[in-house]
Amino acid sequence: MALIVQNCYILGSAIYRQRQMVRLTRTIEETTDVGLLLASMQTERSEMAYHVFGINVSGTWTAEDGFAVYDREHSLRQVFDRTDLALDKLVDWRAIAGEAGLQWQDRMFASKGRFQTYLGDIRRMVLEGRTPSRSEMLWYNRTTALLLRVLVRHISDRKLSSGDVSSPFLAYINIMRAVEHLGLLLTLGLRYLSTGTSPLLVAQTALSDTLFWEYIGNTRTFASGIADNMSDILEEGDGMGTFMVVRDGIINDVPRASLNVSATEFFHNNSRLLNRLQQVQRQLKENIESLTSDEVLVSRL
Repeated sequence: MALIVQNCYILGSAIYRQRQMVRLTRTIEETTDVGLLLASMQTERSEMAYHVFGINVSGTWTAEDGFAVYDREHSLRQVFDRTDLALDKLVDWRAIAGEAGLQWQDRMFASKGRFQTYLGDIRRMVLEGRTPSRSEMLWYNRTTALLLRVLVRHISDRKLSSGDVSSPFLAYINIMRAVEHLGLLLTLGLRYLSTGTSPLLVAQTALSDTLFWEYIGNTRTFASGIADNMSDILEEGDGMGTFMVVRDGIINDVPRASLNVSATEFFHNNSRLLNRLQQVQRQLKENIESLTSDEVLVSRL
């Protein structure tokens, strides 16, 4: 009798484990499209900030400088196309509308159509040579913050009882948050190089810088296997060096002209840094997919 009870317990545990892994696999699949849109909007925000705050950005870097001549309109349209592709792939808008309703009662996010209309208006303004208002630029921050909350809530709502699974998920959440704050710092740096510092800019930079390093540290803790890769990225000369110079310039109220850093140099170096961290994010996602697939197979044995 005791053996029967034991076998029933083992079987029940295996079934529960299998269901949990299947549910986690679906979680990753369901967040893929939102994650793609988040990454696209982060890139578009950086490109728009460079367009608005950049100085002489109509092709100031030549091939000898390490970059091809920059075509502002062509680059913008490429970024817009990538975001539009991500929007096309995102069929179910309910989670985004629901989260926006909880946070702000904002009708701008009530449907994908409304969202695309407003986004299109801002893009046309820029392509026609007009400068978006501060609130229109801040709308990008609201959008990325909203998409990040949707992703984190969706993942956090899943009960993770296994440390083998929960650690990669926690690392994934933290790298997403780190990438978001690096994107914010890129935008703040471009604003500083254009208009100089201000008490508000100092406060925003200090906050995002603190959170960026906190989330980077958490990512390393929960995903020790990528620690060396993270170190390589964060110790890269051009990207991190330029980032630190501009960050310190903002916080210490250094006249921007004395830094000898152009908006173009800062944008290109830090965009590369942002892209490399987004690659780490994709790597962590792939690791989770592989892990949950393996766990599903094991639970069926």
